[in-house]
Amino acid sequence: MNRKIREILKGKLLVAAVLILSAAAGSICSASERKEGEEVSIITAVDLRSAVAFASDGGHEAVLSDYTGDDATLFLAESAGEGAVYLKNRSTGLYLAPENNSPESGVRAEERAFTGEDAQKWIFESLPDGHFVVASKLGTVLDLAGSGTDEGTAVLLCSRNGGLNQEWDLIRNGEIPSGAELERGTNITGAVPSGRYIITSGLDDHLMLCTEEGPKDGSGLEIADSSAKGIRIFQIAEQEDGTCSILAEDADGLSLDVLDASAEPGAVLQLRSYDGTIGQRWEIIPAEEFGYYQIRSGLGTVLDVYKERKVSGTKVGMFSPTGGRNQIWRLFRIG
Repeated sequence: MNRKIREILKGKLLVAAVLILSAAAGSICSASERKEGEEVSIITAVDLRSAVAFASDGGHEAVLSDYTGDDATLFLAESAGEGAVYLKNRSTGLYLAPENNSPESGVRAEERAFTGEDAQKWIFESLPDGHFVVASKLGTVLDLAGSGTDEGTAVLLCSRNGGLNQEWDLIRNGEIPSGAELERGTNITGAVPSGRYIITSGLDDHLMLCTEEGPKDGSGLEIADSSAKGIRIFQIAEQEDGTCSILAEDADGLSLDVLDASAEPGAVLQLRSYDGTIGQRWEIIPAEEFGYYQIRSGLGTVLDVYKERKVSGTKVGMFSPTGGRNQIWRLFRIG
């Protein structure tokens, strides 16, 4: 190998090493550091469309408000060092903090003048389902009282419990929350009555169960984002035997169906004309994680996202229950 070729290769290896180190550095940055200098709205994962704001009645408490994209629901993430940020409300110019800077669980979140204390420092922690925990440097986390989504619901600081009421989306000003974009409807956390539903993956609430392209006999199912063209609204109807049917809306009676009524792991999930056979009978069972469900066929297998891939267009099939996040789902009732 001549000297010129060795120099070229050496240069390429140096560039590759720099790129690898840069990628590694990016991967260990906290979510808070990635948000520094941005203005964000804090959207509850309970309905994916209501935001943290300060009370408009003259009080200083943080409350839930319908997201409108205005200044009241907008916070500037200012660097606080060590991966934390201060959250300055654009409307009031005041900072998010626990009531009286208290580290106790159950206190209200409120707005306060800037002091730079740890009580005003926040860390955004990424979660596997695409949401965030908004954690105070004092140890508590933002919590939505009672998981309610009504206007004026109290925003608290509480000990971690892993619930949806402690999970949040962070969106830039002007962006449309995913729950509002598709009129996602009301989050269901208990019994599932008959009705029209959007069904989202436990891997990422922004990816919905969807038919591939056109709804026709034999169409497959996938998880997809809001740009997908397939049908994403399903009619769930309770049956007398305690199971339910799940039909794609406006698809001429096409039902979720396990191909050939196969109980084998890896069986194909498809649409087929409804006939009520065992491959079209479903149970929607509350998962261990609050607010999520397992969708189990009469054959004992469950809806499963292929290889736990959080990518729009990933196929959904049938597999034996494993307890993985790729086998749990959220339900949002439309209308």
